[in-house]
Amino acid sequence: GTPDIEGQKEWVALQLGLHLNVAACRLKQGKWESARKACEAAFRLDPKCPKTLLRRAQAHVGEGAYEEAQRDLRGAIELDPEG
Repeated sequence: GTPDIEGQKEWVALQLGLHLNVAACRLKQGKWESARKACEAAFRLDPKCPKTLLRRAQAHVGEGAYEEAQRDLRGAIELDPEG
């Protein structure tokens, strides 16, 4: 049959939220690599989500990867200048 586009969008949104929540938890625990990997999974689902880039920037800072953090912060600002 015809794929359920709305259902697929909801599924992707759910997965995105789960990855971002995992990232937030890992950041609070100081588990930088795990947080970054959760953000990378979220980024693959929606590369235009500024929250993903903000959280990944936090993980980069925790890992001491400041240039990568700056890149992600610039990307987040481009996606959401008012945010």
